[in-house]
Amino acid sequence: AAGRNMIVFPEGTRSVTGRLLPFRDIAFRLARAADVPVVPVVLHSDLPFMAKRPGSIFPPRTINFTLRFLEPVRPQEEDALAELVGRAERAIAAQLRELDAGTVWEERP
Repeated sequence: AAGRNMIVFPEGTRSVTGRLLPFRDIAFRLARAADVPVVPVVLHSDLPFMAKRPGSIFPPRTINFTLRFLEPVRPQEEDALAELVGRAERAIAAQLRELDAGTVWEERP
């Protein structure tokens, strides 16, 4: 609301598998209260990185990263909070499916 940006990791923690976890709603509650859009950001790696598993923090080879800023998700008054969260989560999941092609993630559920 004050014109500043804020970064929130909506999953709240790292996953064991390195895959997307369900989103918590705090970032979306803040966006709704400030009447500002949420800008989903995808940071994709071609190998697991920073997962809660051995070898993930210091991987055995160079990792390639892709960073994508997606279309803003704007809170709508008629939206339930879960719908706002779901729209951002679906946008990120769709980008991850696209980026997974040709990486180790393609074979992992």
